[in-house]
Amino acid sequence: MRVISAYRRIEMEVYGGSVPSGESPPNSAGSPDPGRVYTLPELADALNLLRARRSYSSLDKAVGGEPAKKRHALAPSTISDLIRGKSIPSPDTVVTFLSACGLATDAQQPWLAALERVSTAHLRRPPGAVRVRDADPRRLGVHASIQLEGGADELPPYVPRDLDADLRTAITAASRRGGFVLVRGSSSVGKSRSMLEAIRAALPEWWLLQPADAAAVRAIADTAVKRTVVWLDELQRYLNEPGGLPIGAVRALLDAGLVVAATLWPAEYAARVASRTPAEPDPYDNDRALLRLARVVDVPDALTSAERDRAERLGGDPRIRVALGTRDAGFTQVLAAGPELVRWWEHADVTDPRQCYGKAVITASLDARRIGEDAPLTREFLFHAAPAYVSDALRAQAPDDWLEQAITYATTRMHGATGCLSAVSAGMGQIAGWITADFLYQRACLTRRAMELPDVVWRALADHQPGDAMRLTTLASRASARGRSELAAEFMQRAADCGDPIARQQVALAHSRELVEQGRIDDLRRRAETDEFARLLLAEFLAGEGREQELRKRAAEGNVFAHSRLLRLLEDNGRWDDLAQLADAGDIGAALRLADVLAARGKTAELQRRADAGQHGMADRLQQLRISQETSLEVLRGQLSKNDFVHDVRRRIAELLAGQGHLDELRQLADAQDVSAMKVLAGVLLERRDLEGLRSRSDAGDWAAGRVLADALEEQRRTDDAITVLRKHAGVNDGAAAELCELLAKHQRRTELWAEVGAGTFLAYRIWCSTFGRDGRHPGTS
Repeated sequence: MRVISAYRRIEMEVYGGSVPSGESPPNSAGSPDPGRVYTLPELADALNLLRARRSYSSLDKAVGGEPAKKRHALAPSTISDLIRGKSIPSPDTVVTFLSACGLATDAQQPWLAALERVSTAHLRRPPGAVRVRDADPRRLGVHASIQLEGGADELPPYVPRDLDADLRTAITAASRRGGFVLVRGSSSVGKSRSMLEAIRAALPEWWLLQPADAAAVRAIADTAVKRTVVWLDELQRYLNEPGGLPIGAVRALLDAGLVVAATLWPAEYAARVASRTPAEPDPYDNDRALLRLARVVDVPDALTSAERDRAERLGGDPRIRVALGTRDAGFTQVLAAGPELVRWWEHADVTDPRQCYGKAVITASLDARRIGEDAPLTREFLFHAAPAYVSDALRAQAPDDWLEQAITYATTRMHGATGCLSAVSAGMGQIAGWITADFLYQRACLTRRAMELPDVVWRALADHQPGDAMRLTTLASRASARGRSELAAEFMQRAADCGDPIARQQVALAHSRELVEQGRIDDLRRRAETDEFARLLLAEFLAGEGREQELRKRAAEGNVFAHSRLLRLLEDNGRWDDLAQLADAGDIGAALRLADVLAARGKTAELQRRADAGQHGMADRLQQLRISQETSLEVLRGQLSKNDFVHDVRRRIAELLAGQGHLDELRQLADAQDVSAMKVLAGVLLERRDLEGLRSRSDAGDWAAGRVLADALEEQRRTDDAITVLRKHAGVNDGAAAELCELLAKHQRRTELWAEVGAGTFLAYRIWCSTFGRDGRHPGTS
């Protein structure tokens, strides 16, 4: 009798295939082992041994009896080629032969793996690659599991997920022509494990590479080897590097037929695919395009009832029993010791020196990461930052080895899985620094979202890598966004002193802005003779004061900022004839602005005339205008892949779908993160006064629906509800963030607005200053 493990039975129920029962086939004593097949002659011998005493005609007859009509007949010549090893057979031929020999789907997998080995024997091994089947889960980012007595393996048995079939299908499809598969889910929900199990099942014989950084990804693209999986666990690490992960490098991998397998948190994904505010810098332009290449599979935070049933049937492993029995936390999170990490941090005994200083080290590390510090935190940083999180008395009582005790506490592993902090190697026996556990970081983002960092922590971060001008510039921007203007100026000046050109520009801009705020316009004029930022701010000042003559004079002298501001002034005041006169005189800037005006007013004939005359911008705006007037969905769909104005095409398609009542298709596009479809669908739901529909989409992560819902709630004077909705989306959509802050300012909710400043919410500090002024760091309650 063949013995089938509990896991194998569950797996076959989920993925298909029959559960063998009864006696094994007569030739089982001499059954070949496909796991030992590496060459074409070995494959031929093994297939012939599997055939046993079956004749060619009996094999062909067995195929003919298959209910699947798409089976290929096994001609005698085909069988002869197989068992004589004439050439490498196709997968379809091998599957047909195996079925004729009586092998069920699950039993065919080792044979297909053998075929893969034979087919790829001629390919060179990429440097540093391992076979997928041999890859170490822990090195790939699979969280260590809690360790209990009776758990023999490092990892517990895999509990098959409902998403596995879709994930394996996506991996298989990607393997045929090259593809990018992204598993999206929160920390410790099983993203990496699900991805690894899917790749093991679909591509066990492929090579697997785990590049250390974005530069390594680019290097792989330059020397790509077919049948290779590129593993990018926690994709944000690659995207956040200086220079990021260029979409061109990923496209090169896909064009070479490689499979890119990545994981990413939902918040990181949403922040990168969200549309940006017009006229604002777009830091995620590359990332947005890159993520659109991915086939996304979501991993939910909790097990479904069917998944829990499967887990209970694998309850022979004590770790699974413990995870199932913990009702106040998620199954996968318990396996990765997430709740224990939270308790270790939040409920440390402040009367125990080791615990209180350990908690301070953990908190300092989490706060640093919370404002964007991803690099390993050094001992020097922890030494200077942690004291800010304990009382004066505890600082005075600290023993000489307080930091060693604190690090020991912070790195203690929960049930053998992971600690609040984990060391990062700098070489044999050397520690570069420590990083925080992802689960704990996500907890801190919720519980400490608006907490201000003490000055000493900011400065410890600045001193972390003191000669890194780019880091100082970034840190200055983060401090500025959180209302820490003095610190921001200090860090920017330090970066400028290191020779960073961007920092020097920002310092110069700050000096000129200070002159404007102090009303020292004559000093600004003098500075403008040598400083371009002074020229920029002077132009803004003159336009704001309506001093058109001086603006014209400076524009005529070649001041590009004065020229640009003059054109905007003419446009804002509706002086389109003046714009046209300048455009006719060859002013490119005026022509571009006039093109915008004509397109907005629907002046097709005028645009055509000026486009024929070769004026800049007219042809582009004419094309965009014609797109906005197109009424054929078929024509528009044909332009999606070849039109330079794809965003305009998408917007028009969404408008037509709504106008023609094709709401199901519109919803599908919106669900696929088509920004235009999201906005149009939200408008349709609002017109129908379907607030529940808007709320449902908002709860599912649709920021466009959330913003429209918030407006509707505010109209009903349900301000608290509107704020709650906007706050949900503020972290991933700049428009929602700005609307949240404007709503808080409108209702004089100073404390809440300052909390958004502390969290670094987009435009929060600017709106705070424009509403309440720059005086005072804390709003108080008045």
